[in-house]
Amino acid sequence: MLFRSSVCRRLKFQTELGLVLRQWAERCPRDPEPHQRMAQRAAELSAPAIALQEFQRALELQPTESTALTGIWQQASLLGQLDVARQVLDRIHPEDPDDPQRSLTRAKWLLQLAQRRGDDAAVKAQLDAIAQHPFSGTDEWRQLAERWLVRGDKQRALAICEQSLALDESQHELQELDRKSTRLNSSHLVSYAVFCL
Repeated sequence: MLFRSSVCRRLKFQTELGLVLRQWAERCPRDPEPHQRMAQRAAELSAPAIALQEFQRALELQPTESTALTGIWQQASLLGQLDVARQVLDRIHPEDPDDPQRSLTRAKWLLQLAQRRGDDAAVKAQLDAIAQHPFSGTDEWRQLAERWLVRGDKQRALAICEQSLALDESQHELQELDRKSTRLNSSHLVSYAVFCL
């Protein structure tokens, strides 16, 4: 009985919150904030189409709003609207060879788009771009090793492991990943596994 009344109160609150946000948007038509909040609420309720619409409305009202841009990226990606997601990516992280951190972030986002598109060649190209990026570090290399291993490319996974472990030997997760990939491809990399142990 107590559980049911708790659920009813929560549903009532959610309904009232939706009405308050809608009224706020109607009474303050130039304020992007109610649209941002409605979008966030829709995203929490797993309604990406509504969330995307509200984030776009917030962006119309305030074209420099980074939360809205990120929200559009996320919701468009979820909905498979990858052209919309790419336009937002180009706006948030334009190509800039003079800003290495931005170019690394852009490469990571392009990797996500390539994965969503199912474009294997683009996925490989972005994985290589991230691996060779001057700002890539142990975190990126660990993630790349995992991705290469999942993709079945043990050679690249081991090469990334070596690169990352050379920079920081205290990466226990990477040492474990390295052991797994070495076990899977032990024919000519046994000496490397012994070295890592």
